[in-house]
Amino acid sequence: MTEIQFFLEGIGNRNVATDYSSPNFITDESSIEKASKEFAKKNKLKYIEYEILNSGYRVYYLKPSLLKSKRKPYIYYAKRNA
Repeated sequence: MTEIQFFLEGIGNRNVATDYSSPNFITDESSIEKASKEFAKKNKLKYIEYEILNSGYRVYYLKPSLLKSKRKPYIYYAKRNA
């Protein structure tokens, strides 16, 4: 059974240092889209889209806010782990 792991890569225009050894979230979902939506619901983020990379996925979220200027994109790297 495979699992999908999510690692925070960036918030807004700022990169976040990560060593990819301790994921922010792990799920057993088979689909990257379902896993991304589950992660968004758990962390109160708005799922936008994902893109396929050579060794995983880059998933984009938006942090909701009443003020438009305070809405920041959150970028996560997701990979399958067998």
